Amino acid sequence: MPSRNLPTFRRIEDMPLDWQPQARAAIGQTPKSKKKRTERIDTNSHARQLSGSKINPDGSILLIVPHPPKSCSPNGKSRSWIAVRNAKIRLKDWVSFAVFEAFSTNPKPNWKSSTVQYIWYRRKGPAPDDTNIIGSMKAAEDYLQECGILENDRGVTMLPPMKQFDPVSPRVEIIIRERKA
Repeated sequence: MPSRNLPTFRRIEDMPLDWQPQARAAIGQTPKSKKKRTERIDTNSHARQLSGSKINPDGSILLIVPHPPKSCSPNGKSRSWIAVRNAKIRLKDWVSFAVFEAFSTNPKPNWKSSTVQYIWYRRKGPAPDDTNIIGSMKAAEDYLQECGILENDRGVTMLPPMKQFDPVSPRVEIIIRERKA
């Protein structure tokens, strides 16, 4: 009987797709389930739910944004620099939505020096310490300079963050005030 040159495969996954069910049945293996894809999150939907950014009567600016992604934290463990970059971009998108909401009818101030304070509303558990809150929001502070609220972020004085409980809507409120020189 002549020998036939049949292809050999080390793994079932290497076989053509139409051969795989028969090969799995021959060895008594159930088909592998495909990994479920996680739904892609609309990054701005979180910001839309937290509307309320405004310019207060005393001239201060209130911006309301969701908590920054874990990769923005100085202690955050991320797998790659791409994850950190994407997290910072997402935070900037949220801040840009809040800035647009606050300044939809008013011109941006472009202050030379200002004070910035964060109010961290958490759902439960301990809040991050003050330096981690400020470090997590660094991308937001950079965007405030890019969009024209601050002339330079070197002239910013950071006030100690406040920590509050809100079981319904965890968020970060950014309060910006002009500092008279």
